[in-house]
Amino acid sequence: MGENVLPLRLQAKIAQKGYTSMALFSVMAAGRVELEARAVRSFLLDPAATSLTPDQVDLVEITTAKLVAAWMEAKQRFEEHNKLNSASRASNLPMIIPKALLVSLRGRFEALHGRISDKVYPCAHMVEVRIEEVEEGTLSATPLEEVICVELGQDTFSSDSVSIHGVRFRKAPKAIAAPKNTEELRTRFKTLAMAFVLSSFKHTSTLWLRTVSMEAFAEYVEYLLSEHVASYQLDQDELSLKATWSTALGYDLAMRKRMVRSITYPPHLDFAAAMKQAMQDPVVRERRFITPTALITAATAASGHRGKRLSPADTFVPDRGNKKPKGKQGQG
Repeated sequence: MGENVLPLRLQAKIAQKGYTSMALFSVMAAGRVELEARAVRSFLLDPAATSLTPDQVDLVEITTAKLVAAWMEAKQRFEEHNKLNSASRASNLPMIIPKALLVSLRGRFEALHGRISDKVYPCAHMVEVRIEEVEEGTLSATPLEEVICVELGQDTFSSDSVSIHGVRFRKAPKAIAAPKNTEELRTRFKTLAMAFVLSSFKHTSTLWLRTVSMEAFAEYVEYLLSEHVASYQLDQDELSLKATWSTALGYDLAMRKRMVRSITYPPHLDFAAAMKQAMQDPVVRERRFITPTALITAATAASGHRGKRLSPADTFVPDRGNKKPKGKQGQG
């Protein structure tokens, strides 16, 4: 509690009573009088006890004063924390993390993985969002258009921060284009993976984060680019079902949303297990990948482009300019 360090024995007694966080400790009593009564009743800090020597009485009084000071500090910090969280949620902006912490996190990451280019390393806003989501238990699946590296983040900020109630929050950079090819996709996921790994450095006690790794994301990307997704092709009833790039990207986001649900809600899986479950979920695959692929292929064939594969960035738009074939006028 800052300068108000409590004796270890008293800290242990407080923890044994169940006050194991700043939030709980700050509401241990409604006021100072109640706290001092609690000190006598629960922690045996009674200066009026007849068995105490004068020196022991002084020690009890000092310890009680430290307890009161620590409680007041915790109460003030908790109230300020709530105010900041409210402002953060209202503005939909994460609180700015001290630069020293950002530098420390990057140093730790590069000590494990080598020097990382700003073209890949996540911008400060991404790191702050991920860390705050872990703290608040509000994990989300970040669209790839919002996965932004340091270099692009510097180019897309309209201004670095904004002040709300005297507290500075970092503005989000403008969204960028979705990845257009496999190289851009790999890079984008490296950036996203780093943001998760950095948050695991900050929140070492968060169980689901312990299986987050660059390798887990790399395996996921290989699945996205495999014959199961981006390179998917199936010849069926004179039609060649081929996945479009945009369908593959849509399926990716659906899988990551499924992963988030498995982490946030029961069964509360860890990261690696949730990712594996999302990749194997037949409902998500059918609704978000197989069906869209079949519909796009059928519609493309009907519009006169049978067997022609759409370009990576394409989504299906019916070709209104095609001439109808001679013969009966059917419905397209």
